[in-house]
Amino acid sequence: GIEKAILSDTVGFVSDLPTQLVAAFRATLEEVISADIIIHVRDIAHPSSKAQRADVLQILGGLGIDADEDGSGPAMIELWNKIDLLQPEKREEYENIAAKLDSVFLISAETGEGVEQFKQALSSRIGIGNQERELLLSGGEGEALSWLYGRGRVQSEEADDGQILVRASLSPRNWGQFDKLFGARV
Repeated sequence: GIEKAILSDTVGFVSDLPTQLVAAFRATLEEVISADIIIHVRDIAHPSSKAQRADVLQILGGLGIDADEDGSGPAMIELWNKIDLLQPEKREEYENIAAKLDSVFLISAETGEGVEQFKQALSSRIGIGNQERELLLSGGEGEALSWLYGRGRVQSEEADDGQILVRASLSPRNWGQFDKLFGARV
């Protein structure tokens, strides 16, 4: 079966964002909070790229997202864009860094270079760690069934006497959301 993913593009971050503005962005950033994978697109050719990265990590931290590699938060991938604008020696330096890190990919959105490799790597990560569950829904729980189809992979669905037996595969985080929204099932 094909794994499903919801892609959500968030607002761009700026440095020294006032606390009130971060609060206003919270609703917009709700998808980031519940994401399984965060892709941080960086303008690697920008002179302030490192400082911008620090700003993003600080804002994510303020939203309660631990972007460190301890595994407690969502996986974070850095997409270093605009490699076509780098000088050859700088580009080689970044290629050497990226080669040692499986969470960094170099691309050029302008030329398309590196995009296919990134897409393949991302595709292989989606669905890793997903959990399969079998649950019984009543005939009137169409919203819950629709939610499962929208966020996971439904392997089977059998209607029987007004009830629906569903086998679905979702990330642990999405199962947690499902349980909160529709009640935990045995």
